[in-house]
Amino acid sequence: MQLKDIARRLPDDIWKVFEPLLPAKVWVGNGRPPASNQECLHALLYVLVSGIACPPRSGG
Repeated sequence: MQLKDIARRLPDDIWKVFEPLLPAKVWVGNGRPPASNQECLHALLYVLVSGIACPPRSGG
């Protein structure tokens, strides 16, 4: 697997490594709901691998 493959889609095996390390998502109902931890990790890896800004967030 190459780094550019991770930038395109976060593989499940990589997500399973990081999932227990990330804090639970907490939202008290004020403002826009937060993105999931998986979406945030993918965006972070996307920026690190590609060196460009994150793609726009879907769904609002």
